Amino acid sequence: MSARNLNRGRTGFITLAVPCLTAPYLAGLANRVIDIARIYDYSVYVTTYAEGTSRGAASLLRNFNATVSDGMILSLSEMEDLTPEDLSVDYPLVCVGARFTHYKADHVTPDDVQSARLATEYLLDRGVSRPAVVGSRTDFAQLRMRGVFEACCDRNIALATELMPNVGHDWSIGSGARNMQRIIDSGVPFDGVIALNDQLAMGALSTLAANGISVPDQVQVIGFDNNEESAYFQPPLTTMDSCLDWIAPTAVSRIIDRISGSRVLQPE
Repeated sequence: MSARNLNRGRTGFITLAVPCLTAPYLAGLANRVIDIARIYDYSVYVTTYAEGTSRGAASLLRNFNATVSDGMILSLSEMEDLTPEDLSVDYPLVCVGARFTHYKADHVTPDDVQSARLATEYLLDRGVSRPAVVGSRTDFAQLRMRGVFEACCDRNIALATELMPNVGHDWSIGSGARNMQRIIDSGVPFDGVIALNDQLAMGALSTLAANGISVPDQVQVIGFDNNEESAYFQPPLTTMDSCLDWIAPTAVSRIIDRISGSRVLQPE
């Protein structure tokens, strides 16, 4: 592989940049990208960046080393607010995630707004009338939260502020457990929980059980990302698929096409 790539003036490596590797979704993305890249005779460097800081994605883009990697797949955190100038790079770049890329790079992302609408409608169709949300963040735009609002607005369902605590940047199991307790302690009645990822949902389920609240008899819960663990939780977690089996091969295919020069269209 190395000799073939050297003859073509390439390194044979792709960089995958993610905010962290502790989140199951991002670990799953990394594993799938590595597996798909191998089909193309490419290896993958995996690196992380400090999301939402001066050492975040913008710094990573500026300091990319084209002598060790032929291009970058960048998984964008919602905390990253990149400018067109940040994304105007002179090497192959494919972005994954919900943030707008100003048509400067190929962009591979599922429709998070629609997925959240469908998740919310799933609960509403099953009788939920007082939904709570675990995962709300008020300091930047949230596509999944927008989908929840849209679905509730369409059904004339009010979302109580007490049932949407701001979790900050922490979407871990512990955060789900703590913020579910905050919702319970508020005293505001609820009969459904929309957790904006499966880690939050698992934490919420644990707290509901600790408080003697039966799922799904008293409260229905839905999460996002379809993590493997969700099927083995008690009760099993209803969850929206993350589309990783589409995202990873699409992102790798596009970066390989950009590297080889076979993809010359404007970024999409």
